Amino acid sequence: MTVPDALATLAHLGVWMIHDARYPSVTSAVVGGPVAGSWWAHPEGKRIYALVEALLDHPDTLSVKLLDGKDTLVHRRLWPALLGVATARAPWQLRELDAAVLETLATVEAAGPKRGSGPVFATLAKRLLVRAGRVHTAAGKHVTEVERWEGWAAREGVAAVGVEGLEAAIEATSPGA
Repeated sequence: MTVPDALATLAHLGVWMIHDARYPSVTSAVVGGPVAGSWWAHPEGKRIYALVEALLDHPDTLSVKLLDGKDTLVHRRLWPALLGVATARAPWQLRELDAAVLETLATVEAAGPKRGSGPVFATLAKRLLVRAGRVHTAAGKHVTEVERWEGWAAREGVAAVGVEGLEAAIEATSPGA
């Protein structure tokens, strides 16, 4: 699979898992079927990595923890619906958050982006409470940077709309659809 093919697939699907054995995924598209376990050890691992990196770097692609809390690519056409979901502060987003998560969320909302890693950042990303992205540090490491969705939306020129388009795309890619 080439980068243009992958971008066309993402544009068509709207949402596309990076790796999953049940949902359509980049890894499955590269190897021609589901990849059990980690794709890093797969013989096509380097090809998968190169394609994923190209997709993550593309301006029409956003990666969020969406389907099953896993890395899911979302095409630009669905960003307004994603923003609508992310900024809704729905009960599933706020239920049973511990003090560390709430404190970090409050810090991001008051002071702006924050870098780090670990379970607090993972929870914020999985609940879509913040826009989480990876950053390459000067030390050559990857860390997560979280920010308010509104800041991301302003930079990208995205305004929130209803969630119907996102729901339809997820439904269409669900196993058995």
